[in-house]
Amino acid sequence: MVTFFVNIALPSAAGCAAAVGTLLIPALINTGIHPKMAVSAIFMGTWGSVVMSPGLMFNPQIAQMAGTKS
Repeated sequence: MVTFFVNIALPSAAGCAAAVGTLLIPALINTGIHPKMAVSAIFMGTWGSVVMSPGLMFNPQIAQMAGTKS
């Protein structure tokens, strides 16, 4: 969830994963979570930029959905 909300502010999935992953992946591994699951959790958190900020990357599609001309 942390990555999901941070990705709303940082529109780059790679930048968000790099920023959040450096702190959360070691923390998740220290709590006993398998390393592959920790990385997957960070990766899936980057879904936030697509869902919560749809206008960042797809302005023509959003304009079409809104019924306006782009």
